[in-house]
Amino acid sequence: MESQRYMLGTGNLLHLENLSTISNLYRFALVLTKNALQAERLVGESVREVLYRGSGESARRIRWLIFQKVRQRALSQIANEETGDISSNEIVTALHALPEPSRSAMTLLCLESFSLQDLESLLDLSTQELGEALKAARSRLKHSLSLAQTPS
Repeated sequence: MESQRYMLGTGNLLHLENLSTISNLYRFALVLTKNALQAERLVGESVREVLYRGSGESARRIRWLIFQKVRQRALSQIANEETGDISSNEIVTALHALPEPSRSAMTLLCLESFSLQDLESLLDLSTQELGEALKAARSRLKHSLSLAQTPS
């Protein structure tokens, strides 16, 4: 399937590797935005923008481009407005508290199973910068989650 090309306007039914890709995109957007409606909008707009280009890219490349577009849009939105916290899950809350690029790196690595090489490219980080972002994320998550388990 990796070699399969996706073209718009040819009458072929377009799909992204499988339906779980859309679910993964949504979860990623939700972690970044902390808002269900914003996450849905980001995914829809990003998918449309990448697919309407119709460049005949591979499924893997399309997936990467859409994740990158979701991230760019979310970071732009975060910079321009305050988002609400909709999560009651302690792990998701702790992920939300991470600064960028640690939040994106940890989310894509742990929840979406991206490789380190994909993360470097997607987040535009060097190997050293990615390592530092992940180390900081792990440290902050460990601290946050240990505080959450401490009885009040």
